[in-house]
Amino acid sequence: MISAGIRELKTHLSTYVRKVKAGETVQITEHGKGVAFITLSAEQTEERRVLEQMARDGLVILGNGGRPKGGSLKYKLKKGAKLTSEIILEDRKW
Repeated sequence: MISAGIRELKTHLSTYVRKVKAGETVQITEHGKGVAFITLSAEQTEERRVLEQMARDGLVILGNGGRPKGGSLKYKLKKGAKLTSEIILEDRKW
């Protein structure tokens, strides 16, 4: 766990958010006393657990940010099938 005063947190918020996304917990202090914590939400924690399990199973390779970089499984679309992005773009056209 790392600590940061309110002024420090305000000045470098994006840095602390990146650290929280990477799994760190940040304790916010005011005049040297802890007042709050910033942690991953339960949903993000579960997502991270699933990604880490997929990495252990060799399905994805995690980078610094904990995001998948690719896996060993290859998928092919059925002939005539559309990509999700194509379907979304079609729906956006009136």
